[in-house]
Amino acid sequence: MGYLGNEPTSNFASVTKDSFSGDGSTTAFTLSKASTTNGVAVFVENVRQEPTTAYAVSGTTLTFTAAPVSSSGNNIYVLHHNAPASTAIHSAAQPLTATSGTFTGAFTSLGIDDNANATSITIDTDEFVGVGTTSPDGTLHVKGISDHGRIVLESGGTSGSNNNMFMQFHNHGGTEIAQIAIEEGASNEGQLIFKTGGTTEAARIDKDGNVGIGTNTPASFETDARNLVVGTGSGSEGMTLYSGNGSYGNIYFADGTSGSEQYQGFVTYNHSNNRLGLGTGGTQKVTVYSEGRMDVLADFTDDYAAHIKNDGNNSNRYGVIISCGADDASGTNYSLAIYDGDGTAQGYISYSSGTVSYGAFTAHHEISLPNADKSSGYDYGTLVEIDKIYYMQKNGSDTERGIRYLVKKSQGAYSRKVLGAYCGDMLAVADKDILYTEEDTIPDGKKVGDVKTDGGTYKNNLHQAAVLGDGHIICNGEKGNISIGDGICTSSTEGVGMKADKMTMIIGIAQEDVTFSSASETKLVPVQYGVRQFTPWTD
Repeated sequence: MGYLGNEPTSNFASVTKDSFSGDGSTTAFTLSKASTTNGVAVFVENVRQEPTTAYAVSGTTLTFTAAPVSSSGNNIYVLHHNAPASTAIHSAAQPLTATSGTFTGAFTSLGIDDNANATSITIDTDEFVGVGTTSPDGTLHVKGISDHGRIVLESGGTSGSNNNMFMQFHNHGGTEIAQIAIEEGASNEGQLIFKTGGTTEAARIDKDGNVGIGTNTPASFETDARNLVVGTGSGSEGMTLYSGNGSYGNIYFADGTSGSEQYQGFVTYNHSNNRLGLGTGGTQKVTVYSEGRMDVLADFTDDYAAHIKNDGNNSNRYGVIISCGADDASGTNYSLAIYDGDGTAQGYISYSSGTVSYGAFTAHHEISLPNADKSSGYDYGTLVEIDKIYYMQKNGSDTERGIRYLVKKSQGAYSRKVLGAYCGDMLAVADKDILYTEEDTIPDGKKVGDVKTDGGTYKNNLHQAAVLGDGHIICNGEKGNISIGDGICTSSTEGVGMKADKMTMIIGIAQEDVTFSSASETKLVPVQYGVRQFTPWTD
C-alpha cells in the first residue's frame, strides 16, 4: 500500500462484521464487541441506516427504532469501524509539529528533562514564565515547594577555582547598568558583590561576612571594627541617619538582647528638641543642647567626673580656656560656678574689666599631721603650726615648688610658727602605695596585691590648712572679748586662738564681735585669714 509523507506504524486492527436476520418484530441485537452509535455502520437489506435516527448502540447492544423486515437469510449487517490496536510512536528521526498538546507523563527532550507529577513551567498570555506556579506575577516567577523557595546558580568551572557567577541587568538597548556577582575563590568561599552604574563596584560582602560600601577590601581594616566599612578612602565620606521630624536617630552598642543589654552604650539625636545624647551603662550621661550648652551626668566614686589631659612633656601644653561674658569684659561675668551635690551654690569665679574675683574664697596649704592624727584629722578651725616642711616627689626626687608642711596643733601663745587653720582632709588624693594588679608583669617573689611602688613617708596623710580668704578660727576668751578688726594669734591652749593683745604673728583678722563668758570658753570666730605681724589697736 502506498503512502503520502512518512510511512506510519501498522497500528490498526482488521474490520469486524456482525450479521443478523430480521423477523419483523425484534429490535435489539447483541454485537460481538462493544461499540458506540457512531462506531459502527449498519445495513438492512443492503441499505445503510442513519445513526441515532434508525438505530443506537450502547455497549454490545444494537437497538433499532423499528424492527427490521423478516428474511429467510441474513439481511442485517454491522461493520465495526477500525480501532487502534496500539499507540503510534512518532519517528525520532522526524520533527513534530502541532498547534497544541498535553503530555500526560514524564518526557525528555533536548534541554528539558521533566519528571514532575504536576505542571512545572507555565508561560501565560503575557509571556510571563512561572516555575512552580501557574499564575506568574512577573517576567519570571519562581515558587518553591511547601515553605521553601530556592534558585541555584552553579558555575561550570572546576570546584575550588576562581570562578565567577553573574546576574546582569541591562537597559532596553542591551547596555549593562547593574550586576550582582559571586566570586567563588580558590577555597570555595564566595564573596557577594554589587555593582552599579554599569560595572562599578558599590558594595560587597566578603567570605567572613564583613561588609564594604565603597571599598572592596573590608577585611583590611582593624579586626575589631571591620564588620561594616564605609568609604573609598578618597575625598569626603559619610553616613546619614534620616529620621522623622520629632523622632529619634539612634546608634546603639549592645552586649545582649534583653533590658539595657540592648543599649549599654548609645548615641541618640532627638529631633523634637535638637539635642544630642551620649549614653554609657544603659543611661544617658552627656546631653548637648541645640544652643551648644552641655550637661555631663556622672556617678563615680573616689575620682573626678572629668579629666582633661594635654600631655606632651613640654610647658607649651596648655589646659583649659573659658571664654564667656561681654566682649569688653564690662559688668560681672561668671566663668565658673561651684555647687554642692544637691545643687546649692558654694562659690564663683567671675571677672570684670580685667579683674578676676573669687567668692567665697579660701586658699589652703597641703599639710600632713602626726601619725596619731592623720586618719581622724582635727576640728575645723583648729590652729596648726609648722613642725617641718617636705616636698612632693616626682620620679623619686623632690619637686622644685612642691612644698608641703608637716604640722601639729599650736603649742603655745603668740607662736611665730603658726601656719593656718585646719579645714579638712584630702585623703582621697593622698599619696598611696601602688599595688601589683593582674595587668602588671609581676616579678618573682611578688603577687597581685603586693606593693609595687611605696607611697612614701607621708602616704595616706594629706590634709589642708586655710591660709587666705574667708573662714573661721576656734578662739577662747584668754585675752578677753574679740571685736571686729582684732588680730587672732595662738593662745596657751593647744590648737586654739585668742585676741592678740600685743605685737605678734597672727593668722587672721576677726570679722565679728564675739563675747566669752570665761577665759576657757571657745567659739568659732569668723575671720579673714592671713599670716602677718600685727600691732593691736590703741583706741
